[in-house]
Amino acid sequence: MELEVKIHKIKDGGYRTSYVNPITKKRHRQKFLTKEEALMAKHKIEGKNRSGDKAFFMNMSVSKICSIHLREYPNSKLDNIKKVYNDFLNSFGNALLRDLTKTELASWFSDLKMENNYSLATLHRIKSGLNHLFNYLIDKGILLESPLSGIKFDCKKDQKRKRVVFSSDELLSLLNYVKGSRYNHLYPYMYTLICTGARRSEILKLKWEDVDFNTGLLSLHKTKNGTTRQLHMNTKLKKVLQEHKTTSNSQKVFKLTVAMLRHYKSKINSKYSYNKKWTYHAFRHSFAYNYLKKGGQMYELQAILGHKSIQMTVDLYGQLQACDIEQVSPYEF
Repeated sequence: MELEVKIHKIKDGGYRTSYVNPITKKRHRQKFLTKEEALMAKHKIEGKNRSGDKAFFMNMSVSKICSIHLREYPNSKLDNIKKVYNDFLNSFGNALLRDLTKTELASWFSDLKMENNYSLATLHRIKSGLNHLFNYLIDKGILLESPLSGIKFDCKKDQKRKRVVFSSDELLSLLNYVKGSRYNHLYPYMYTLICTGARRSEILKLKWEDVDFNTGLLSLHKTKNGTTRQLHMNTKLKKVLQEHKTTSNSQKVFKLTVAMLRHYKSKINSKYSYNKKWTYHAFRHSFAYNYLKKGGQMYELQAILGHKSIQMTVDLYGQLQACDIEQVSPYEF
């Protein structure tokens, strides 16, 4: 961060150095008898600031660096990717700059693509926005190159990834595997995700005050469309959360982070995946598919998933074929 020490001549014949700390925004002053002493102090302070910048930034959280960057460059391209920028902070905000690697970022981009069905062109635009942050750090001499430099998206080969969907039997088998594995602490979270069709972030935000065991309702706040929606818990989900609460000592229902979930998903996926490269968003797709397959209505699914319009639900899940519906006839006779 740039720091400039100014020298002023004062009335008693001496000299005063003056500068504003770029981090704390506090002004510092010091008196000297001669101009030469003031100049020596100026060079020492400015040199120390330059050499200390790298260590200072490398041990700072990514969210703090982003705040400094946006304060200095309010028109940063980060502002062009607001929605994804929030996901970036959720994933890496608490990490230190020195821990932000190409591997971690490549995995994050991969998850973004699968969870949101983004095109390669969209990923390229997101990368461009984030590079404005890393170029800022390169210009300051903090980084030699952007950790995104080796990540490329060939927009000419852009193809939408096929949506991953699990059957009811596959989901039950996967849950049983998780419950009996070393990742059994993930079981309540995955069970909640699978049984509600909610987004990963919506379940992560759940607090115990949002879980009403008397009415059997889950309240999801600050959802993607900015509203609050309530979902009914089935009997088994209610029991799973009640048992989970006995081991919880936090206001949050699940003490998990996006980075932790990504790590667990990678481990589970490598051992138990039905040859499907899934993300947690696949459980949302699976909920929608199985709900419609059992004869659920599109407008009901819209309310459950929290889509702003019925058209969005139809666009995403309206391609279900007639042969996929088990109960075609509305009659039981």
